[in-house]
Amino acid sequence: MNNIKTVLITGANKGIGFEAARQLGALGFVVLLGARSEERGLAATATLKSEGIKAHFILLDVTRQDTINDAFEKIERELAHSMRSSTMWESRSIKGLLRASWSCPF
Repeated sequence: MNNIKTVLITGANKGIGFEAARQLGALGFVVLLGARSEERGLAATATLKSEGIKAHFILLDVTRQDTINDAFEKIERELAHSMRSSTMWESRSIKGLLRASWSCPF
C-alpha cells in the first residue's frame, strides 16, 4: 500500500495557508496548494518546490462550484496514482458534500 500522505490546503498561496503548506510539506506530505489566483498559486508552489517540498498547484475558489469540480477532476486525473485508494474514496465523498453544501448561489 502506498503510504504517501497528501493534503489539500485552500488559500495556500499566502499567510497561514502557505505556512501550513510549508510545514506539512517539510513533514513529508505531498501538498496540493489551492488558490484563487493562478499567478500567486504557481509562485507559492515554485517556492515550496525550491525548498524540496512535493507541491502541486490547484486552481480553487471555494465560493465557485465550477472550480471545486475542476479541482476534484484534476486531482483524480493527475494525482490519484500517488494517493491511497482510501483517500480518493474520501475525496469522492467530499465532492458530493461540496456539491450539496457549497453550491454557489449566484
